[in-house]
Amino acid sequence: RYAVCVAEDFMESLIAGIAASRLGISTRTLGRWAKKGAIRSVVTTGRWRLYDPRDVERLKRALAKRS
Repeated sequence: RYAVCVAEDFMESLIAGIAASRLGISTRTLGRWAKKGAIRSVVTTGRWRLYDPRDVERLKRALAKRS
């Protein structure tokens, strides 16, 4: 089941592969985190999951603090 929407906040967004690469994790892990609410995402009508670059950077900083 997919929540399909197009939000203005995601006009300049990252696809899962690029977002995961910036975080140093797999796309599957990123998808699981998105489903759990750790990072916001939207799913396009073509079923591409998109991430806001600002959210990716916030999560990257949070992960760096944990290590």
